[in-house]
Amino acid sequence: MPVFDPTLASVLPAEKAKELIRLCRTGRLYDVEAWIKARTSISVPADFKASPLEVAVETGFHSLVLLLARNVGRQEIKNKALQKATELRRLELVELLVNEGARVPEIPLICALRTWDSKIIQFYLDHGADVFAEHPFAEAFCEKIRTALGPFIKYRGAHPEIAQKLQEQLDTALRHFCHEGDVKWVSLLMWTGADPRTSGPRHGDADDPECYQTALQIASSGESVEVLKGLRPNREGSSNPELFSDVSAINEVLGQLELTGSLFAGIASKDREFAQKCFPSARVALVRLGEYALARTFIKSPRSTLEMLADLLNRTLEANPSPPTARSLMLQNADVENYIEDVQHLLEILAGVGANDEAHHLRLLAIESVNRTEIRDQIKEKLSDL
Repeated sequence: MPVFDPTLASVLPAEKAKELIRLCRTGRLYDVEAWIKARTSISVPADFKASPLEVAVETGFHSLVLLLARNVGRQEIKNKALQKATELRRLELVELLVNEGARVPEIPLICALRTWDSKIIQFYLDHGADVFAEHPFAEAFCEKIRTALGPFIKYRGAHPEIAQKLQEQLDTALRHFCHEGDVKWVSLLMWTGADPRTSGPRHGDADDPECYQTALQIASSGESVEVLKGLRPNREGSSNPELFSDVSAINEVLGQLELTGSLFAGIASKDREFAQKCFPSARVALVRLGEYALARTFIKSPRSTLEMLADLLNRTLEANPSPPTARSLMLQNADVENYIEDVQHLLEILAGVGANDEAHHLRLLAIESVNRTEIRDQIKEKLSDL
């Protein structure tokens, strides 16, 4: 790693700082490199909204971020850039900045939790994020960030020495949802292991022991009988397809797809109508477990399913702005990857029950049904012919 040059830290005059920001915003890598080689400062005045490094992060230009990160001396600048990369959900830039000295423990964990990105959340937890300052998990649960649940369970299991302190955040959120009368989240937190009998404050309340209550007390004083029912211990996914979706997502994060598979099979044996509603959330687990025959019984018409997926993708692509922005391109790529994954699962299920000819035909149709040529070519390249 290059040795930091202190001359780069002296604050630039406003006009020179604006010029440097413009070079960064327009991705002028070689001009910025020449600027640094000339030993010209890259530190802008304090009243500027963003540092050159933060601007580079906003552009997503990997090489420019790397160049500036290696030549920034002030820790707070690297940390602000890390927080910006986190908020933009750019995991590759988060990893780069940490490699270049940005410090995860100095960024509030809630920033990662609010991305809804389980990989970023897990990266923060693996790199020493502070799980207690400002009660980040309680905050995330009360904001209904369900992608925080899986990493929470995994982290709690890996750190039994602090499990009780982590439990307090879970129980705080449970008391909050009992007060709000939110049956779904009461059930979900109970599934996660919340204890309705612990006494403490609700999220956002003053920490006054005289006002502490248990979730049971709060629910008993409310009007919802369903909330009280939700406090009964269970891990069965309730009769709510959204809750089943949350449970299956947690199982996927924990690498316990067999739990989703067995839960779905049990539901299917008792209530086919409810199982049909849960099937979209169970599909990934069923495919990876090789439960093709069971999955096939919940696909009424493979062709209609494919046409629906293609129509959704085409409408999403048509709604994208022109010219595209960096964010719209990121979302477009995600939409295309989701389409490929959904189609691939459909083809694998068909092939798994011996319908190879139908799978081959639908693969061709999945490619032809996409309106935009460049996207069609991308899908053709990635879609396996089973």
